[in-house]
Amino acid sequence: TALWPEHNLNEVNVLKLACVLSGYTDFQLGAQAVLCGPGYFIFIPPNLPHPDGLINITDTSQSTFCEICYFHLYPNAVQCWVSRYEAARQKRPFGNYLMTHEHVTRLFQVLMEETIAGAHGEKELSEKLLQSFLRLVQREMNAGRFQEVPQADEDRFPHPHLNDNRDF
Repeated sequence: TALWPEHNLNEVNVLKLACVLSGYTDFQLGAQAVLCGPGYFIFIPPNLPHPDGLINITDTSQSTFCEICYFHLYPNAVQCWVSRYEAARQKRPFGNYLMTHEHVTRLFQVLMEETIAGAHGEKELSEKLLQSFLRLVQREMNAGRFQEVPQADEDRFPHPHLNDNRDF
């Protein structure tokens, strides 16, 4: 993990996915910024600098808030949480869960690797993998097969991420 606190960026050595649920965000990926609205998925490869979650990333020219669902891959689990960013307030994380079903982790890894590799003409494959992953997550959540991750003490540990060195 690397941090650039002066730019509110970090990078982690894991696959990460962000989905804009509502509102608009100006999401920085490395030296680029992408404007994303509801339904956009942001695939974040390992070691790519991206927002650390400490500052508001709402595009205030289009909305007063945004909600983003994040998925973070660990060796034996996928962490999922939602952060709400409001123009006048700090972010508020909620719904922080860990899914340890082997199929969830394997499918997420395949989805991310195939999408990031970006083979020409394989957009349909990525879309189908994404749909399958989200259906599997929904099934696991509906069946109660997840662990709730306690909210972090913001003064001591400001990110909703678990320790990146954990091996679940």
